[in-house]
Amino acid sequence: QGRKGISGLTSCEDAVKEFYCKCALKMWNVLYTSLSSDKCMWTYDSIVKVAQIQSLRIPGSAILVDEMQDLDPCQISWLTERQRRHTLVYVVCVATGQVGIVECH
Repeated sequence: QGRKGISGLTSCEDAVKEFYCKCALKMWNVLYTSLSSDKCMWTYDSIVKVAQIQSLRIPGSAILVDEMQDLDPCQISWLTERQRRHTLVYVVCVATGQVGIVECH
């Protein structure tokens, strides 16, 4: 156990947080610079993360989400934000062997 810092984190926790942030920044720089090269390294997950971070809007008033049960927290966060901005969100989810479409409010 380390001493608690101003933020309430131990020095070890601060070091881990700093390490994580530096790694995330390095990874972002690699992804971003790859856009202008022949070796673009963007993945579906990285594109979804950018959509979440930038709170990207969609050119429409509704979203239909298939396989809702397979969404990750990043996708759920982005959809929740769209819903707060009055975009209709419809989901298709397999539950107990039945398929249903639900309008989210």
